[in-house]
Amino acid sequence: MTPPAIEPASLRTRAEARISQGQTPGEQAPDPQRLLHELQVHQIELEMQNEELMAANRELDGLRKHFEALYQHAPVGYLTLSLEGLVLAANERAIAMLKRDKQTLVGTQLRDCFVPESARRFTEMVASSTHDGDDVFADNLLAQRPHNVPIYIKVQCRQLDMDGGQNRVILLAIMDVSALKFAMDDVVSRLKS
Repeated sequence: MTPPAIEPASLRTRAEARISQGQTPGEQAPDPQRLLHELQVHQIELEMQNEELMAANRELDGLRKHFEALYQHAPVGYLTLSLEGLVLAANERAIAMLKRDKQTLVGTQLRDCFVPESARRFTEMVASSTHDGDDVFADNLLAQRPHNVPIYIKVQCRQLDMDGGQNRVILLAIMDVSALKFAMDDVVSRLKS
């Protein structure tokens, strides 16, 4: 024999009526002291969780500051570019090397910092970077700087997926290799003489 169908609305109405009368099936009315104790325990648990979250937040903030300092004060220039070559971020060394200020560098095409032949090589290098994480290099790119002071730069770059496929960027490290380039040119000219 099948039990009679119970309508959910009717069941809810009957349950609410029992609760308002203080009756629950198989239970007596709750003890106020017991309820107070449970609430106090729950409050202490929440306070302990809050303390743990605050400690974790302090630790994360310390790590963030540490890595920000490493990025900003590194002995090489670091830049983050969009896949189209726009500068998204640059550390202090990159800004100093390129003799630009941060406001004018961020949001511009990095290739515009190089003389035409080096700009072409830079664009090819960026285009050859792939999502597989392999590094791509370009040596002796000649940067355009104020007052026509030449600087030769070695660039190493790779693509990186920042958030699961939606935000791919190009990470660059740049190093001033001018002294090496000038020394090599001097050696070559002496050998030719």
